[in-house]
Amino acid sequence: VTLIEITEADIQSMGRWPVTDQDLADIIGRIDHFGPRVIGIDIYRDVDVPPGSETLAATFSGNDHLIGVLKFKSERSPGVAAPSALADADRVGFSDLVLDPDGVVRRGLAFLDDGEQFAWSFALKIAQSYLAEDGIALTPDSETPEHFRLGPTLIPPMPERFGAYAEIDNAGYQFLADHRRQPDELPTYPLGALLAGNVDARHLQDRAVILGVNAESVKDSFVTPLSRWSWNGDPQVAGAAVHGLLVDQLLRAGKGERAVMTAPGPILDTFLLVFACLAGGICGLLAGSAARLTLIVLSGAITITVGGLALFVAAFWLPVLPMAVGWTASAGLVTAYLVQRVRRERRDLQRLLNVQVS
Repeated sequence: VTLIEITEADIQSMGRWPVTDQDLADIIGRIDHFGPRVIGIDIYRDVDVPPGSETLAATFSGNDHLIGVLKFKSERSPGVAAPSALADADRVGFSDLVLDPDGVVRRGLAFLDDGEQFAWSFALKIAQSYLAEDGIALTPDSETPEHFRLGPTLIPPMPERFGAYAEIDNAGYQFLADHRRQPDELPTYPLGALLAGNVDARHLQDRAVILGVNAESVKDSFVTPLSRWSWNGDPQVAGAAVHGLLVDQLLRAGKGERAVMTAPGPILDTFLLVFACLAGGICGLLAGSAARLTLIVLSGAITITVGGLALFVAAFWLPVLPMAVGWTASAGLVTAYLVQRVRRERRDLQRLLNVQVS
């Protein structure tokens, strides 16, 4: 995946925003010259911006590897329509992203369906178009037809309770974004570099190229789990880069390089938590001393954390924090109970001795 970003400097150089239809057609032509497999245009184009409207419409109609965007209509938003030339050819996807309560993008969307309208996501549409040349298709799962496979990889929808999510709004067809790469790991060029010819052809040829905006005056930015801890202090990631990360994830899944994140169901989740609590209690019962108890509790917590991280890297999400808290709390409570019992037995013995011995 390669990103072409219209930056603030590019907008200042053009002297206008939005970019005209003629300029957008020229930009698409410049990208197409390098022979990418698919070009995703992460710029809304529901109305004409003359001059050059007919040229842009012809560009949209004459290229079957262009994917446009729309904003899905909902109760909170009237939506934004896709370019008619792309919509008629079914080469559009919605750009809507799912935000967690803290405003971070941790989930991707594959489909949205409100009963009246159905749409593919922008990322899935790009990935499907790219993989089609490799003979990799999106198909329903043989055992669960309402779930889909991308090549050999099953991508099931997220339930309301998933991993550390106790309850989520799982409307649409959601999957967990793995964020295996940072946005700056995707080859990225400003529009000015493309127009000046200062791009590496290898980063465009046979690639999925996403054209988007990354400018202060055009707000299209999000926060990802990794960007929150960025060294430059700016947690914001351009929307085109977020879509690029999701496309990258779907391409890896379609090629069988990476499984989609899964998590234990409610029954296994509860069993693991109960097991951690019982194990912590038994260790607290057998510890025998404060030093030994501290060593056991720390060793167990580290084991749970490291094991959970290893499984997370292998695409399985364990409830690490509840298990670690259950382990530690159970060991501590059992130890506290034993200490209190010993003290009570000593008091009873002392009271008995005081009665019997002067």
